[in-house]
Amino acid sequence: MSLRTALVPVTFLTAFLAACACPIPHAPNLTRDSPHEALDFLAASIRARRPGLVYDSLHPRLVKTLGGFSVVELAASFDEAPGRFDRLADLLEEGARAPPELRPDGAAVIQLTKAGTKVTLLLARRDRAEATFDSEWTPVTRRDVPDAAATVTVGDDGSLSAGPVVFPGIRSTDAPDLIRLQIHRDWVLAGWRADDGRSLFGP
Repeated sequence: MSLRTALVPVTFLTAFLAACACPIPHAPNLTRDSPHEALDFLAASIRARRPGLVYDSLHPRLVKTLGGFSVVELAASFDEAPGRFDRLADLLEEGARAPPELRPDGAAVIQLTKAGTKVTLLLARRDRAEATFDSEWTPVTRRDVPDAAATVTVGDDGSLSAGPVVFPGIRSTDAPDLIRLQIHRDWVLAGWRADDGRSLFGP
């Protein structure tokens, strides 16, 4: 069953507030700079009931595999069946973790064992560009960009330059009023395999 089939409708305002991707109050310094930190970040986001951060911790490929769903729909699922997510947080917090194994394609595999059940987690990098323009009409904009970091080069004088990243409907980062460009390379959950065949989001 896809995650989408388990979702229930809620008002847009309620879902929007629940999906807010602000920092985690009790763990503001958590990052997704390493595979293990990414799992800690995901568990803390679940405990804090922050579906926006949970959604942001899932690789787009995984979201598609689960049937495709929006952050608003995920917020509705949190309200309907929070226990499913709590069990995932239990696994991430209490499971014995093996050191990450890096694959040739750049992904990382982590083995988790809890109560005799072994789960294999796949984590992958997700590149994201965040641009700030000197314009009251163009707010800070973000988008996922495949291999965005590869567009950054260092000149002989130490200056940085980046190839253009296009934000659909707005502009490109080669616009003259660009004042800040940040490239984030976060580790996010991209897949899993459980010995008992159960879904991490299952009952």
